[in-house]
Amino acid sequence: MAEATDFIYSQIMQHVAESGGLDDQYALMDNVSRTMGAGAEYSRYNDIFYGINRSTGLAPLPMHRELQGLVLFTRPNLNLSYDNIAPVRQLAALFTQDPDTYQYAVRMALDPTTYKVAKKSPLVDSFMPYLTLLTNTIATASAPPDIGLNAYSSPEGAAKEVWIMNDSIAEYNGRYDITCTFNNIKGNAVLAMLHAWIIYIGALRVGPIVPHPIQRKRNEMDYFTRIERIKLEENGRKIASWFHCGAAFPTNLSIGAGFGFNREEATEFENKQISVQFACVGAVYNDPIQLIEFNYRIMRWNPNMVDGVRSQKYTKIPRQYLLATNYNGYPWINLATQELEWYVDNETYAQLTKGL
Repeated sequence: MAEATDFIYSQIMQHVAESGGLDDQYALMDNVSRTMGAGAEYSRYNDIFYGINRSTGLAPLPMHRELQGLVLFTRPNLNLSYDNIAPVRQLAALFTQDPDTYQYAVRMALDPTTYKVAKKSPLVDSFMPYLTLLTNTIATASAPPDIGLNAYSSPEGAAKEVWIMNDSIAEYNGRYDITCTFNNIKGNAVLAMLHAWIIYIGALRVGPIVPHPIQRKRNEMDYFTRIERIKLEENGRKIASWFHCGAAFPTNLSIGAGFGFNREEATEFENKQISVQFACVGAVYNDPIQLIEFNYRIMRWNPNMVDGVRSQKYTKIPRQYLLATNYNGYPWINLATQELEWYVDNETYAQLTKGL
């Protein structure tokens, strides 16, 4: 509620309120609002829940808005070790041992198991469970399916009467596709990542490559990702809604468009955006366990983010420094408030905020 000093003519409004037998300026504002059919000024949300609007207009309340938030892709665990992919010519570019190249970064981002024992790349954070290149370059993503119920109708009776009932659960556990478009940065890194991913999946199906031993032992498919969508409230602080698929993997890549030819164009921009289709199964919306699983995933990949250690190793980034520390830190969901928090290690935080 506003303070009295927020009103321009505070004393005049107080006098008008008292002359009308009202307690204060807020009661006066409520009274004026009610006479216009808009309900009480300071309890409009209460009114829209409690009673029926008899006026011809819509309730004068702000419409719901959300920020776009994040689109996240969990890292698969492809077996891109040298001996495993050596027979696949299309993956030969990944053989480089230069950790400063994007080819090396693509290989290590898609193969976190090999990255544990390989040279570290300044382009890949081994503690990050998501493919940050895809999150940072995604331009569009098609919508996942809606949820719904199946209604059962009985056979007609003598008077053509029927009865109906629900005959399903309100979940979507089937297969569907999500098409994503990515802005392909200079160097073709986005295309290189998606191309290597799809080539690997095909070679795994027919040979000669095989998954990592741990995947073979567990009988797991190593090329799956999970697409997660987090939408934020209008102020960008708290999570408003969220979605993830059960599992997904890329199936189609728009690589052919880049090889079209037009002599009238000296420079080609066909690959400035890359379109890829993901086959998905299961669509889960606004399930609280998704938020818990999000934090568990962060902790599994980054042991320093576990409860009790996080406050010692990391600093929670204040809102005024979120832009100054952009591209650094790890997300964390405050389960009590649903605030999307960001944590950066103490040393990096001190460097990034020096002089601010």
